[in-house]
Amino acid sequence: MDASVGAPQDAGTPNERARWWREKECWLLVALVLAVYFSRPTALSLRGEESRWANVAREMLQTGDFIVPRQQGEVFANRPPLANWFLALSMTLTGRHDAWAVRLPTLLATLFTTVLIYAAGRAILSRTSALVAGLAYPTMGQVLQLGRHAESEAVLTLCVAASLLGWLVCYQRQYAPWITWCVGYGFAGLAGLAKGPQGPAYFFGTTWAFCLLFDRPFWRRREHLYGLGLFAAVLCIWQVPLLIQVGPQAALDIWLSEAAVRLAVVIPLKDRLLHLGKFPWIALGCMLPWSGLLFGFCESSLRRRLGDLKRPAQYLGIAMLVGLVPLLLSVFARGRYYMPLYPCGALLAAIVVELSLAPKANHRTTRAWRGFLTACAAFAPAGAIFIAAASFAPVWSKGPYAQSVSTVVVFAVCAGLTAWLCAEALSRYNRRTSYIAACAIASFCGLAYTVVVVNAYQNRSGDPHGDIARVVEKLPADAELVSFTNIHHLFAYYVADISGRSIRRVDPKAWTSDKVTEAEYFCFNALEPPPMPLPFRWEQVDTVSVERNRRAEPIDYVIIARRLPDEAAATTAASPAGTRVR
Repeated sequence: MDASVGAPQDAGTPNERARWWREKECWLLVALVLAVYFSRPTALSLRGEESRWANVAREMLQTGDFIVPRQQGEVFANRPPLANWFLALSMTLTGRHDAWAVRLPTLLATLFTTVLIYAAGRAILSRTSALVAGLAYPTMGQVLQLGRHAESEAVLTLCVAASLLGWLVCYQRQYAPWITWCVGYGFAGLAGLAKGPQGPAYFFGTTWAFCLLFDRPFWRRREHLYGLGLFAAVLCIWQVPLLIQVGPQAALDIWLSEAAVRLAVVIPLKDRLLHLGKFPWIALGCMLPWSGLLFGFCESSLRRRLGDLKRPAQYLGIAMLVGLVPLLLSVFARGRYYMPLYPCGALLAAIVVELSLAPKANHRTTRAWRGFLTACAAFAPAGAIFIAAASFAPVWSKGPYAQSVSTVVVFAVCAGLTAWLCAEALSRYNRRTSYIAACAIASFCGLAYTVVVVNAYQNRSGDPHGDIARVVEKLPADAELVSFTNIHHLFAYYVADISGRSIRRVDPKAWTSDKVTEAEYFCFNALEPPPMPLPFRWEQVDTVSVERNRRAEPIDYVIIARRLPDEAAATTAASPAGTRVR
């Protein structure tokens, strides 16, 4: 840091910083993540796309083909398979295919990312500020949601953070250039295997822009080519056998199909302008409460005191801007797409705290941290009041956020304690009280989501396991179940989990009456019905809702039916559009 600011007492020597894993702050972060993320990992049934990726991993294990992602035996041209590999490994090691095995890779990715942020923070920050960075990431609102579900964002974030922060640490410590570039590009290659071009684009854009602006000789070194070679090698490990199996067009679809669909849609200019105006605020909202500290960089006196932190702050800021550009251009972008850059935001927030706690920091420099503590001291009790009202007020007590009396009491006590510790940090403004207040804020955020929000999701979530078990009981033990299109992934997952059946996909047009070897039972999505009428007589056996939340009249459901013999006198069932869900 700048000598005018003064070095923090807990910064440590370079050798001490290199032994960051021995520091109590690192283990405190591990304990926090274990308590918040590993305490109720299966409280909610599988949601969103979780069952889709679980089905892909299950098919990999069944077929032994780990190169081509497939669903119901057909190529699933959606994204590269790194997350599916982790899921398959988890299923193999645990010997289970349930929610715990499916979510374990995401939970571990969240834990490793948190530890990685602390390690990177210790390369440039004091122990207190590095702890704040580590506390910030796993308790951001979006991370609390996605960091416990089997979506691809957590694994992608780990790979992107390893590439960006690994490069930054090597650059700051002046490691050999070939090590710096190979670390960055190696993990960027893994990010490409996690979700396609998004992760590598973040690394390329950030490091190239940073070097072209501030260190062109380092970018032009021949060691840069070593990193590019490693990046290509990591991708080719999967890409070459993929090309051999499916050809160039299918391989290209796996990389670009999602982006191509979004770019093909014509969007009115006013909608684009509206998106440009609101998306940055959506991104900041997803990083709450810690994104409030980023406004500290609006203070000129804080920017002038960056000193040795100037280059890391510029690098992290460039990363945040590079990640924002493509999301501003796409109207279909969602806040979750920005999650791979949240570790950079956590470290930027920690830099604000570092400067705010410096020995010679003035009032203007400390304004952002003091304002953050004040806001947390106010909002924690406000949250407790809201939960109490949602639980006991006659108008709201039937809503999803209604909690038990014991939960409300514990939550209120924790909110009051958090507010008191924040007030103490403001009145006795020093490194120790700020350290304690930061831990209290992170713990309160984790408690609020793990208990209150998860309970709310439980109160309104649908769980089709029981309904699908009922359907499976209706099918003969040796009966095959087939579908006309890609059946809903949640239904396919639970059918396989309960009965071990894989649902084969068939073409209804080829299923004629003289082809008696076909399966008797079939299913299809109500939202994607086959061409009607079907070329045979059939009757409906049952229906199963696959809605994320419970609904009296589901819209998204699966119809299970049975083909009738030709001589049966039954009438053909009505179109799915008119079928009422039982």
